[in-house]
Amino acid sequence: MLHADPPVRETGRGLISLDAADVGTSFVRGRTVRDALTRIGSESERMGHLVDDLLTLARLDAGRPLAREPVDLTRVVLEAVTDARVAGPKHTWRLELPEAEVEVIGDQHALHQVVAGLLTNARTHTAPGTVVTTSLAVSASQVKL
Repeated sequence: MLHADPPVRETGRGLISLDAADVGTSFVRGRTVRDALTRIGSESERMGHLVDDLLTLARLDAGRPLAREPVDLTRVVLEAVTDARVAGPKHTWRLELPEAEVEVIGDQHALHQVVAGLLTNARTHTAPGTVVTTSLAVSASQVKL
């Protein structure tokens, strides 16, 4: 039996709980809950990207140029791949970094956005189980990602 307002109880730690029987077993048991949580996660990620894009557009519309400051590209790549691993656990994520930290001049936020976008595309447009390798290499005159 479904109740119009399922009883919500505080657990004492600032959390709430719902009794599955009170909400309806077909909704809260099994795959439906996992699917709902997965969907919430992916929509949250999508909204985060939209907000980042809007902030970038607002900054460009305001006439503010991208920052030109030292950026630890190794850290940017490492953080983006770590995020990609969480967002795409069915892919295999490989990371190839040089021994020394790689520093470039640029806008840290914009660089992170580019790397994260590339990894999102790799996750979105390849089959689960795909191996995605992100590498960073330095030569005398350039950095390759």
